[in-house]
Amino acid sequence: MEIEIKAKVKNLAGVREKVLAAGAKRIGEKHQLDVYLSPPHKTFFKTRYYLRVRRDLLGGGDSFDYHILEKGLGDSSVAKEKEVRVEDGKVLLSILRDLDFTENCRIEKKREVFDLDDFEIVLDKVKKLGDFIEVELEGRSEDEPKYRKRIVAFLEKLGVKENQFCQDAGYIELMTGTSARDWEK
Repeated sequence: MEIEIKAKVKNLAGVREKVLAAGAKRIGEKHQLDVYLSPPHKTFFKTRYYLRVRRDLLGGGDSFDYHILEKGLGDSSVAKEKEVRVEDGKVLLSILRDLDFTENCRIEKKREVFDLDDFEIVLDKVKKLGDFIEVELEGRSEDEPKYRKRIVAFLEKLGVKENQFCQDAGYIELMTGTSARDWEK
C-alpha cells in the first residue's frame, strides 16, 4: 500500500538541492506518459478507481496499472496498486481502444526519482500543471496517520509548507479540474 503526499513547488531546482543535501540518492530520471482509461461497461472518471497505461518515453519499460484509492481526501492518499510490466504500451493502448475502452485523461511528466531511507521522493515537471514533489512510504492503511506525520516533517525540512500540498487531488484531478470530493460513492 502506497501512502503519499504531493505538493506543488515553485523552485524545483532548489528543492532538488535540499533533497540531495538531506542525503537522498538519485535513482534516475523518467519521461512518462500516463493514459487513464475506463472499461466499456463503466466509467472510472470521478471514481476512486484508476486504470492506466504508463509509457516510459525514455525506454525504461511500460506498465499497465490498476489502482484503488482507499483514501484520497485531504493532503495524503492511500492506494492499493496492481501493476504489471508490458512490452509495448502503445500497442496495449491500441488493443484497449479496439475493445472500446475510453480515454479519460493524459498526463505527461518528466520525473526524477530519489531514495532516502524508506522514503521514495520524486520531483515532477508535469506538462500543463507545473512542478511537484511527491514523497511516499509503503505501509498499511492503518499506518497512514503515522506515515503522514513523517512525510510532513520531511517536507517541512525541505521548506515545503502544508499550504502547498495538493488537497483532494492527484494529477488526474488537477488536470481535469475535479476533486476526490467528486468521487461517486
